[in-house]
Amino acid sequence: MRFFSSSKTAPQAKGSPADSSAGRAVPEGAAAAQGKSFPAAPAPGVAAAHGAEAAPGLHILVLADEPVNRLWSEFGHATLRAADLILSCGDLPATYLSYITCFTSAPVIYVHGNHDHAYAENPIEGCICADGHVILAKGLRILGLDGSMRYRPGAPCMYSEPEMETRIAKLRRELKQTGGFDILLTHSPIAGLGDQPDLPHRGFECFKGLLRENRPAVMFHGHVHQAYSGANFTRIREFEGIPVINACGSFEYDFPGDYVPKGVAKPRGVKRMQKQSEP
Repeated sequence: MRFFSSSKTAPQAKGSPADSSAGRAVPEGAAAAQGKSFPAAPAPGVAAAHGAEAAPGLHILVLADEPVNRLWSEFGHATLRAADLILSCGDLPATYLSYITCFTSAPVIYVHGNHDHAYAENPIEGCICADGHVILAKGLRILGLDGSMRYRPGAPCMYSEPEMETRIAKLRRELKQTGGFDILLTHSPIAGLGDQPDLPHRGFECFKGLLRENRPAVMFHGHVHQAYSGANFTRIREFEGIPVINACGSFEYDFPGDYVPKGVAKPRGVKRMQKQSEP
């Protein structure tokens, strides 16, 4: 896999979102009509269920937390057009994500951040929500888990550690059908791996077991902004051989062509994912 990260942050312009660090990789392929289902060559874990060949490496643009100024420009539009798949780790304005869909044919998949409760009144247009289930996009199985550690009683998109453990436990039947997942898309990080000591920015311990059991190719998260750590910000970490990437701002990633999934999707699981993947 190839990825590059830059830590340069642009000053915020009036009426524009703040720029943030970005990554860069090399794309391959593209397709799918905006606002419709997104068929694609299946990834290894789905391919076996169809007897098909595995999908080639995909170029993925991952966003989180801070809108990126350059994506408003023509240069940014080229970045959007080059992406085969766009993922949002949460805490981004609905208008920003809806805007992005106007300049790409790639599916845009998102999870809610702890500040995204406004989506209910101002829904995102042309995107697919992955919260709490496995969806299929560009042949990749993507499991989404929204929200942060609960620090405000009764607030939406917040969970205690036991609540997140329960959510994951309820996914076991689905994960058995889908053969696991290829990408874990969350808002919060793993406990002790890129999180912060304060409760609002503490990661979830239960993510560790989820990764151990399913062995996806990569995990993307947000929530911990680059500004929180300054020069000590670490974008790419690793959990037992699995890349764990903080996508704050934006990050570009080439899905590894040599990835071998732990599990294979059953036909029922493929149908379930396809149904859940409709915009």
